[in-house]
Amino acid sequence: MTVIHEARFLQRASRDLSFPFSLSMGSEEPPLILTKSLRHLPGKRLTVLAHWQGKEVVAKLFFHPKWAAYYGEKDAKGVFQLMRASIPTATLQFAGMSGVEGVFVVILNYLEDALSLQAKLLTASLEEKFFLWKDTVTLLGRLHEKRLIHKDFHGGNVLFQHQRAYVIDGAEIVKINSSLPMKKRLNDLAQCLVQEKDYVFLKKQWRSLLKEYMAATHLSFTDNEFNSMEKYLASAEKKKNIKRKKKILRDCTEFLVISKRNHEFVCDRTLYDEELKNILVNPAMCFIKPHRVLKAGNTATVIAFPFKGRSLVLKRYNVKSFWHGVRRGFKSSRALRSWYYAHRLREQGILTPRPVAFIETRKQGWLREAYYLSEYCEGVSILEAMKAPIPFQKELIHQLKNLLERLSLSKLSHGDMKSTNFLVTQKGLCLLDLDSMKEFDTLKGTKRALQKDTTRFLQNWEHDKDFYHMLKSEMNS
Repeated sequence: MTVIHEARFLQRASRDLSFPFSLSMGSEEPPLILTKSLRHLPGKRLTVLAHWQGKEVVAKLFFHPKWAAYYGEKDAKGVFQLMRASIPTATLQFAGMSGVEGVFVVILNYLEDALSLQAKLLTASLEEKFFLWKDTVTLLGRLHEKRLIHKDFHGGNVLFQHQRAYVIDGAEIVKINSSLPMKKRLNDLAQCLVQEKDYVFLKKQWRSLLKEYMAATHLSFTDNEFNSMEKYLASAEKKKNIKRKKKILRDCTEFLVISKRNHEFVCDRTLYDEELKNILVNPAMCFIKPHRVLKAGNTATVIAFPFKGRSLVLKRYNVKSFWHGVRRGFKSSRALRSWYYAHRLREQGILTPRPVAFIETRKQGWLREAYYLSEYCEGVSILEAMKAPIPFQKELIHQLKNLLERLSLSKLSHGDMKSTNFLVTQKGLCLLDLDSMKEFDTLKGTKRALQKDTTRFLQNWEHDKDFYHMLKSEMNS
């Protein structure tokens, strides 16, 4: 087992650390045995599962060259404030400098079998989802009642163990001297609720959840607060989208960013290995090999190929002419747009193939090549699927209306609703070809764009007037 003797070992460590490790906790304490990484911020902090004093614990190691003690003490202070206020949290076991100079350690009890709100929402029924959110907003209300603010109250920092909600991450806890103003309460609640991916659910339930928050804080809200809440939700959603745009282009736990000279790619870190690296470094080689061609058009060439037991789809964005290249030269690439909207759709519960990576080649800032890589989605086009018996047709129309409603609530339009961009799969209706998508600030602008989308979608059946009018009637009902 590797023994950590100096802070420099942790400061220089990459994200692919091999466990276990042993860290001295001083002459009077048993060593801390690190067994599994939970989160790693290279050069600053490592959160791990560990064994200490005969039990499993969660340990946070702070090793910033200048600020290790400051960040460690801040984290411990936040946990202590939660405990003193009787807010459910992972209790503090130890906080202080380890036996290795420059490494500050915070040790917390391990909440065994606990799952984050984020994880539980993925498989929750509508009824379960409501109770998860009810417990979450009640927890937020209790924090506010104790004059505590959690500056990063997201689904990963709320854990559920045996149907009880816990809040974690003491570094984000701030104690204030007076009661929170209503504006701050509504803003925090809105920032919390917009993490819900199902906008249809959120639209129906946010008023009920606001009442649950009211009950937890013993406050009475007027119609004014209910009216204001819609504005706070819209503002919070806008902030979330800005934050998402930055995150999907940043080297972090989820994404790997590599930029060398004129070549840059961003990919899903969990899928990255040497074999994928070869594709990302030289994607043009994939078009030389005899792979299956899905599309060979003027604006894009799309191929599918096997990769480690699954199929991937690589889309190359072509330059049709000199002036086409001039128009797109300094704009964000269509590959980047596909990468962004794929994450946006999936986060909001709209089915689209899993994004793997996007690649750009630029020369002095001028876009030369762009590629988008995603997983292959098996299915048939909606044009073919609509030839099925009437009961199945009605189910497809229901799924389509639900998809359009979700796009509307998310203030998104697709921009290219050809039948081939809708795949009917075992999981539901899957949306493809995202590089023409747009987002809007207002529902009015969204509605206008979606009306154009719907008109274009219906044109897929212009050859069959009876079906065209039936489908138009059903979609407008």
